Amino acid sequence: MREKRKDGAFAAKPKKVGYFKFRRLEKQFYAAYAGQMSVPLDKVMEFRSKYRPWGLVYGIWWFLFVLPHRIDNRLWTYRVRHFSLGKQKWRDGKLYIEKIPYYIGSEATEYLTAILRDYLRRYADDAFSIGSVLYEQEGEEGEMPVPIRVTNSLPDENGENVDLERWKQMVRDVADKFDEAADLWKEGWEEGLSERGDECFRLHRAKIKEAFSELAKIFRDLND
Repeated sequence: MREKRKDGAFAAKPKKVGYFKFRRLEKQFYAAYAGQMSVPLDKVMEFRSKYRPWGLVYGIWWFLFVLPHRIDNRLWTYRVRHFSLGKQKWRDGKLYIEKIPYYIGSEATEYLTAILRDYLRRYADDAFSIGSVLYEQEGEEGEMPVPIRVTNSLPDENGENVDLERWKQMVRDVADKFDEAADLWKEGWEEGLSERGDECFRLHRAKIKEAFSELAKIFRDLND
């Protein structure tokens, strides 16, 4: 499909040229920017909108080199998106996660943020007992036995349990902080080396610190 310009008209179709001629034109184009650090992206796009390789030689080259590369990229993308986070191993009553793919290990900040956010949200959906922290006074720590937490989570005569819903919302609020941190992390990488990119990473550090501080308050009660 031909691209539309800003004025609504269709851009001219690229001129079809033989593969070797296209390479010569491409070489001449880049030679004009030989002394520069990089070629302006708009100029590259302008060149590609003018010429398009065509013919039998190009078809053979595309089939032998481009197509396998694209298939490999698609397979790699599929594998990355379907990675297992690891396998559970219990040793001496202690849980370990083994066989973690190296890609996940190399992107730990992003993966750990998502894991904490989504595990907290799942816990909030399934929780049936109330965290002791909900009943603690400011600056004081208490401990409520699990049977009492479970009993207190039973619905009243109206079928409602205000405290349980407050506890679930407390957990979801912490999850939301990790989600906000994930958004800042994503935006920071998208903005790149810019003032806004630096600001996003600065805000991310503050938000992730806040999220872990809130997680510490509820962490011991994330068991029913």
